Amino acid sequence: MNLELFSCFYCSDCSNCSYLSFCANMSNCQNCILCNGLSNQSYCIQNKQVGKTAYEEFLKSFDLGDYQKLLKYKKEFQNIISQGTMGATFNLNSENIIGNTCVNSANGFLSFDLQACHDVRYTTACFESQDMMDISAFGEYSYKMYEGSSVGKNSSHLTCCNMI
Repeated sequence: MNLELFSCFYCSDCSNCSYLSFCANMSNCQNCILCNGLSNQSYCIQNKQVGKTAYEEFLKSFDLGDYQKLLKYKKEFQNIISQGTMGATFNLNSENIIGNTCVNSANGFLSFDLQACHDVRYTTACFESQDMMDISAFGEYSYKMYEGSSVGKNSSHLTCCNMI
């Protein structure tokens, strides 16, 4: 899940970053290439801070329009990811969450892919919803639901529903 990115290419699990290429697990970074797991950094190449001048010099030879170079960078990127450390979860601005890829959420147990949800259990793919349990792949702005799948937008007080 990537959040608040500007001019980033081939990136994964990054937030609040700009001008990244082939980066993963980055937070609040700018002007980085082939990096993994950095926070609050700028002008980095392969997880080493190089300074603005050296970065701009490297950038002159960094050509994503050349297919052979693109394949080379992709391979290097996979190596960097496989050698680097990665957090167990990617949760941002969330508290009391047991799950993964939760953003601006609170009080979730075994819940995944949440955005602005609270008081949920065993829930996946929720957006701005609350007070739910055993819900999967449903619409937005819903509340007070139990045991459902593919439920529509602005739903409430539903039990054991499928594809409404």
